[in-house]
Amino acid sequence: MLLTTSRRTSQRTRTFCRELASLFPLCEYCNRGKKGVRELLDEALMHGHTRVLVVQTRDGNPSSFGLLMPEKGLEWVDEVPITARTRRDLGISQRVMPLMEDGIVAVEDRVGYRRSGRIAALFGAALEASEGDTVMVLEPCEKGVRISFVRPDISEEPVGPQITAVLAP
Repeated sequence: MLLTTSRRTSQRTRTFCRELASLFPLCEYCNRGKKGVRELLDEALMHGHTRVLVVQTRDGNPSSFGLLMPEKGLEWVDEVPITARTRRDLGISQRVMPLMEDGIVAVEDRVGYRRSGRIAALFGAALEASEGDTVMVLEPCEKGVRISFVRPDISEEPVGPQITAVLAP
């Protein structure tokens, strides 16, 4: 997965993207700069990525995920409104090194298949976990779905960041 930001972004959104990229195997964070969507898709194809996740910014904070898939061209596949909390916001001081080998990110569903299926599709995650996988824990909350990340190679506790995705029930 290629992870990037909207064009006019904030430092907080860049920090959030770097933290998120460290949780997904072979995920590459790309500084957007002045690159257009077509250039992002070309870069994704050049590096063998099957999805481009763009984090949009509003008022200096991450506000939504936009998903592009190179084989579908310039068509946005999905957009999910979010709020985000970084490791610093959560009081997590532990540094998480990126996963440089291939692996699986799985969803631990505590909210119901329809919504967890959409989140899994957004991130390219599996719906069933096995031992040693990075796990996205989905829990219901008043605004939608809270997503926490657990990397068993580091800790059984969430390692941040935390995302609240606003999804219809």
